[in-house]
Amino acid sequence: SLKEQHYYGALAAMDQQVGRLRNRLKELGVSENTLLWFNSDNGPEGTAGKEIGTAGPLKGRKRSLYEGGVRVPGLIEWPGRLSVARTIHAPCTTLDILPTILSAIGEELPPDLDGINLLPLLDGKTKTRSAPIGFESKNQSVWMEEKFKLLRFDEKEKGIRFELYDVTKDPGEKFDLSKSAQEVVVSMASDLEAWRKSVAADARRKDSRPNI
Repeated sequence: SLKEQHYYGALAAMDQQVGRLRNRLKELGVSENTLLWFNSDNGPEGTAGKEIGTAGPLKGRKRSLYEGGVRVPGLIEWPGRLSVARTIHAPCTTLDILPTILSAIGEELPPDLDGINLLPLLDGKTKTRSAPIGFESKNQSVWMEEKFKLLRFDEKEKGIRFELYDVTKDPGEKFDLSKSAQEVVVSMASDLEAWRKSVAADARRKDSRPNI
């Protein structure tokens, strides 16, 4: 179909252009000391079975905060520093890109960044993430730690409900643990609420700044 031609044509074009970039970096003699960072957009578009993209065994699609809507492949090439291939299993986020790059060039990190410096993970000095990840979209929000992922749904008439998954053992989010691990839900929900309030406070401060 025409839609499939556009879809796979876009993938082929992207692959070709990334190849051009890598070849040019080599021609310029700077590829060894260049950090090349790639990750895809989040979640396949449309309804499963009707659209081309797939999240494989993961639950959810674009605009969902289940893993199928937010988990994406990420690749880093940096021959001068990362000489050995390594797979990182700790959760990472695009919020980590800025602090990682700032750390790589020796700049001090601002205190109010949500992301973390990933260099210890990239260098193999640690295998675990040093801080949780929070994200929110409309009536859904998530607090994600190394093992557990808490989803918060605000369903208006029905109120607030939570789902809890062990994404290390259950990346497809088939087994909701919120009833059997209520102490984990309470603890993570408290941390999530504190993060949500901090985000709202930051938004209010930005809205109150004068336009220049």
